[in-house]
Amino acid sequence: MEMTDTVRPSLKEKQWRLRQDTILEAASELMISKGYNAMTMDDVANLVGISKATLYQHFSSKHDLAISVACQTADAAYENMSSVEANLSSRERLSALIDQIIEVRYGPQSQPYFEAVGELSEILSDEHPFIQKEKRNTEFVKSAIRSAKTDGALVEGVSEFVAVYILLGAFRCNELEKAIRSGDTSVGEISQSIKAMLLKPG
Repeated sequence: MEMTDTVRPSLKEKQWRLRQDTILEAASELMISKGYNAMTMDDVANLVGISKATLYQHFSSKHDLAISVACQTADAAYENMSSVEANLSSRERLSALIDQIIEVRYGPQSQPYFEAVGELSEILSDEHPFIQKEKRNTEFVKSAIRSAKTDGALVEGVSEFVAVYILLGAFRCNELEKAIRSGDTSVGEISQSIKAMLLKPG
């Protein structure tokens, strides 16, 4: 049997990746707690415990850092959406997808999302990795809604386009996050409200 050599990352490469992941984690925390505009590269460097010069070796700017965090979030969202069982009926699948999206966004293990993503994405080209990831996620949601509409599971008169942006809009709404924290609503109420708007009673 022919043996193939596996190239393992060097210690230096492992340290580089670990530091980069730590930087992204710190930036996520700061953008949520302080906001993108208030966060500085000094804040990030201080939280990680590295010099600003070292930080700039990983990310060329605050914009670059924020988009890298957004890319991580988009990938995590896609991974979670993809975990919904494909063999469910179209109605059950969309219902489960709504629960999954809202839980991922607002539940105890929620992924970071911050208002600056929308602003930053407006200045990126269509070929940018973040824009491609956002398109992939949107297409995934569209596909589930299209299947439900084809099977007659959507409420009469609800368009596919509107349904997609009701769900994606709920994911991107920081006001809902504030309402959950203040006790005005809950993750379950948000999911049930979206289902009531989109799905016929099962």
